[in-house]
Amino acid sequence: SSSRLRTGIRRAADENLPAVAEVARLWIGKPKSGDFGYGKISPAARLRLTTDIYVTDPFALNDDSTLPYAALAIKPDFASATIAPIIKQAFQDDSLKLDSIFVLKHKPGRRCLIKYSCRSFDAGHNVVVLGKIHARSRHDGSYHLQNALWESGFDYKSDDGVSVACPVGVVPECQMWLQKCVPGTTCWEALAGPHSKVIAARIASAAHKLHQADIVTNRDHTIDDELKLLEEKLPQVIFLMPRLRSRIHALLGACRDLAAS
Repeated sequence: SSSRLRTGIRRAADENLPAVAEVARLWIGKPKSGDFGYGKISPAARLRLTTDIYVTDPFALNDDSTLPYAALAIKPDFASATIAPIIKQAFQDDSLKLDSIFVLKHKPGRRCLIKYSCRSFDAGHNVVVLGKIHARSRHDGSYHLQNALWESGFDYKSDDGVSVACPVGVVPECQMWLQKCVPGTTCWEALAGPHSKVIAARIASAAHKLHQADIVTNRDHTIDDELKLLEEKLPQVIFLMPRLRSRIHALLGACRDLAAS
């Protein structure tokens, strides 16, 4: 019924389902009196139906004066003119259209993570890219490091399944670099599951592969650095979970012995 369709349109727009919202725009047409005018659609739907790119910014990046280029990265006009062409070139798909921008994380004055969702009219599927911005000028170095890993056996065709996300490009105006968004869960979620031992072994294997990669970086992280972190953070776990005190002390002791050997 028309009532169900209107409810579906509102829900789709509220949940930022761009394909359905696009159908809604075509179906509704121009505003008119009656049940199907814009006045009957939620604010989220109205925004989506009257703009080309849906922007969601729960962190108010415009208010972060210490990270001004982050606000630029979510401006629809800039994103269409500057970011979208980089994504099109990386995926060799001129039919890609930037459909939505979503700010996923933001640490004021330091960094933020932005998701760019595109539709491919030729391939018929979506492409999602993550933009990473840091207050320090790290975008070139981070992109080139990711690209070096990608070209050194960490791509999607790696025999061992240990890979990094595909690097996409750099947006210097925003101190941002781009990589493809891939599905998955964090290691912490996996470690809390029933296959924790297998996951721990896979993490160790991935770290070993990374250590063996012949790639020069401008940042160092030594055993002493890691031990310092463990000695700082593990006691905080004891505070939260006192029952693990003896096990954590034993773990720290083993780590110290291993670092000294």
